[in-house]
Amino acid sequence: MMILALFALQAASVVSPSAPSDNGDDTIVVTATRLKDTREAWEACLAKGCPPDKEMRAGIAYANALFLNGDFPTARQTLSQAQRRNDRYAKTYPTLVSDLARANARVSSFDGQPIFAMDQTLQAVSTLKQGLASQDAIVMMQRLETGDQMARAGRMEAASSIYLKVARAAERHGLGAVRGHALFRDAVLISAAASVNPDYRVRARRAVAKIAADRDPAMAPFRDGLTQLSARIALLEDKHSDPAAAAKFSRVRSPDAVALLYEPLFDYQRSGLTDSTAMGNSAEWADVAFWVRPDGRVDDVEVRLTSDNKPGAWLPLKLKLVAQRRYTPFDAAPDSPGLYRVERYAMVHDMVMPTGTHAYIRSRTPRLETMDLSSTYRGKSVAVN
Repeated sequence: MMILALFALQAASVVSPSAPSDNGDDTIVVTATRLKDTREAWEACLAKGCPPDKEMRAGIAYANALFLNGDFPTARQTLSQAQRRNDRYAKTYPTLVSDLARANARVSSFDGQPIFAMDQTLQAVSTLKQGLASQDAIVMMQRLETGDQMARAGRMEAASSIYLKVARAAERHGLGAVRGHALFRDAVLISAAASVNPDYRVRARRAVAKIAADRDPAMAPFRDGLTQLSARIALLEDKHSDPAAAAKFSRVRSPDAVALLYEPLFDYQRSGLTDSTAMGNSAEWADVAFWVRPDGRVDDVEVRLTSDNKPGAWLPLKLKLVAQRRYTPFDAAPDSPGLYRVERYAMVHDMVMPTGTHAYIRSRTPRLETMDLSSTYRGKSVAVN
């Protein structure tokens, strides 16, 4: 559990500096196109047989609106339909076809389809290879996403193997930034393992030392990240540590460098998850907004939008944990309220096949999915339908 928790912190650590307008009213402002408009654009494109690149973009836009509206199954169906129609254009539009697979992987994870999500992540890599060289930075970064998917599934050694293979390939081809991403991901993962298992401590120290000793200019951001990584490990490793200790770490000048340092672990037993109503196909989710103040503390946590299937006891608990987060302190103007952030939390029951059967059912053990939606929200509320 500790490994996955820390990896979640690493994967969603950078805060967007965007902030909402505050004009004193409840104006609805959303950057996403309304669901009705995206559906009509998608259907019109199909009806007139528009070019494949325009069709794929229309399909992704419609699926994105469906996702924001909480209709994960239809979003999956839309992306899958677009893939069936356009997979043959992988050599011509490798990035767009790969984007369909990447989007389908993310939506499928929210829809409780982890095996399909992994398949789509792998397909995104193979698609890119059809139109790009295997040593292309875009291909390698997508391979890292495959490792991320392994890490989220708890397959630590498989994820580490992918990260290190990408790092070696990036070094051979002179791709310093890609190599940095790969080595830092591995250091995060192994350090998290070391925080709960002493057998990994030597390996973790080596992973950190490898980055710290690398003088390649492309590695500079990752060397800087080691301080924040150490802070996260220390705060997670010491159950009795004071979360406010995060404020003692060096302030950062740019809001773009702000990182999540600490959040208490999600306690399933206290959350009432066994009483969750999300066992059917309709997931429970909520979009939660909050401010990150310049001192790294979180303030004004509030729910912006929820699923029709109202979230159960897990949501109040999650809100409390978000309020206890600590981020990197950052420089800001004296009158700055800080950074505005919106995240979606969904309680997902995966489709599983019980032993001795050939039928998939929803697991009784849920998991929490998270996605950053900060760039979508700019007003007091949001409407996408």
